[in-house]
Amino acid sequence: MKPHIAITTCQEQPIISSDDALFIKSLKTLSPNLAVTITPWDQKQINWSDFDLILPRACWDYHEKFTLFTDWLSHLQNINASIWNPTRLLKWNSHKFYLDELGKKGVKILPTLFSSQQNPYDIADGFDFYNTDQLVFKPAVSAGARNTWVLDKNNLKNHSALETHLKNNDFLIQPYSQHLVTHGEFSFIFFNEKLSHVIRKTPKKGDFRSQPKFGSLITEETNVSEAVHAQIIDILAHIPENWLYARVDGIIKNNVFQLVELELIEPCLFMDIPISPTHQIFAQAVLEKL
Repeated sequence: MKPHIAITTCQEQPIISSDDALFIKSLKTLSPNLAVTITPWDQKQINWSDFDLILPRACWDYHEKFTLFTDWLSHLQNINASIWNPTRLLKWNSHKFYLDELGKKGVKILPTLFSSQQNPYDIADGFDFYNTDQLVFKPAVSAGARNTWVLDKNNLKNHSALETHLKNNDFLIQPYSQHLVTHGEFSFIFFNEKLSHVIRKTPKKGDFRSQPKFGSLITEETNVSEAVHAQIIDILAHIPENWLYARVDGIIKNNVFQLVELELIEPCLFMDIPISPTHQIFAQAVLEKL
């Protein structure tokens, strides 16, 4: 029987990205007998035991169906499904308070206040704590900058929606990073614990968000110091489970890397950017897990 891989998308965007289209083409080139099924992760009537390997490549709505998503991961774990990255790691990475855990272990993260439902901060607290005029508020369970706010100290009126979110959800509160806006956010992309490529995402003028859908400039970065590379490797050493792919996002300032996020669930891997055949590298790494 030929091996069978499931690549999961989401109901809202069931079609694979151009990035993953290249990857799937490489999979089939390297393994012509391989069967590939593309399906939303929450598609009913799917027997996940039928697959030799499951890749949650585009579960982009997981944060909107969070309980359903974690239940799905628990089901995969209970049936001993082969999913990469592993279910326990996906659960750990799905709530951004993992950054607090990493920070306490010595990883240099962006300065962050962790506001929990049990112990929420007021909107104004971060301005005094960081002695700053602008703050960024990020939900701990979110993706793609959804429900992310930037507030100015001199304009704190009429933010009842954010106040409600802070009381009812876990949040990250961070000083606004002009360095990220000016110099960009770097994404270090690894397959099977080996660095594949590095991407710089520079927000468009007038925006602070680095995601491509907001018009950021995406370029390959080929000039990264050995010191920064070593810092990235140290961060990866703190991942609590084995992993297949990882994207390490952060800023570089004075040759020091500050972690913004560690993407282990459904990150864009920017395989269509570099000249080198990164989609083939990823495909080979996946086939090695069969």
